Amino acid sequence: MTQTKADEQRETRIAQPCLYLVEYALARLWMGRGVKPYAMIGHSVGEFVAAALANVISFEDGLRLVAARGRLMQKQPAGAMVSVRADAETVALHLRDGVEIAAINAPKLCVISGPFEGVEAVCAALARSEIAFSRLHTSHAFHSAMMDDAAEALRDEMARVTYGTATIPYISCVTGDWQTNDRGTSPDYWARHCREPVHFSEGLATLCSQRPVLMEVGPGRTLSVFASQTIAREGVAAIVQSLPEHDRADVAAESLAEAHGKLWVAGCKLDWPALPAAAKRRVALPTYPFQRQRHWIDAPPSARRAASEQTVSTPHAIPEATASSHPRTT
Repeated sequence: MTQTKADEQRETRIAQPCLYLVEYALARLWMGRGVKPYAMIGHSVGEFVAAALANVISFEDGLRLVAARGRLMQKQPAGAMVSVRADAETVALHLRDGVEIAAINAPKLCVISGPFEGVEAVCAALARSEIAFSRLHTSHAFHSAMMDDAAEALRDEMARVTYGTATIPYISCVTGDWQTNDRGTSPDYWARHCREPVHFSEGLATLCSQRPVLMEVGPGRTLSVFASQTIAREGVAAIVQSLPEHDRADVAAESLAEAHGKLWVAGCKLDWPALPAAAKRRVALPTYPFQRQRHWIDAPPSARRAASEQTVSTPHAIPEATASSHPRTT
């Protein structure tokens, strides 16, 4: 079977560097428009982007590391991953045969990862317990023990990097807490990054302690889905998607423009890009005068007010003439 370019781009060795490049370029575009992040969070590869934007690693080192990471991960034995609609404690009760929790993306949304046979056995157990799940389109069991050899090989690559101190705070998706200088500059941390489970839900909760505007810097609406299931509606000011899903790439320009408008509506101060000359035109306004005609619909009479205007009898007997001509209330 002939492999198409689209199929090739889905391979881990290609997909990871592509994702890194798109996310980094998009983040720089927004920063160039005046969007200054007070903090960042990345899901797996996204944390490499956050580290590069925070100057912990250089852009070039980040690209080299992600490319090496993708190659090494693809060389590992094939495996499977499944999204499960249940909390981590419930999912853990069904794990067996080398299958592990690879990610906790929301309080009731996890991903399991492991060998094909083990994943099938776990799926059967989930089905018997009437727990919903869906298989992911992946070729390998990322963030599981099947990545141990890749993590070991990555350590040498990570040790050759010159690390810096973060200039923008960001969340560690391994711990779900703020990244520290010790972890952020540790070759062992970055080497084990592809092996350890992703605690994205916990990281979102940590990030959203001050009701932020969440902006998805990358394709699709993964952040939007996970955040809406993790953070209460009043916990975020807005969730803004930058780019559409891969099957709606033709509306990318419209999505970017809509995101800019949503950021402005949410109160963000940003620079508006200059319109091209072709987009500038005069728009004729209506020439009729304002007529000042009232079209307001009056509210119906208040039932409470109508009731207060009626006679309310006292507990004692009142002569009929007195009650009708001189009403009293109690």
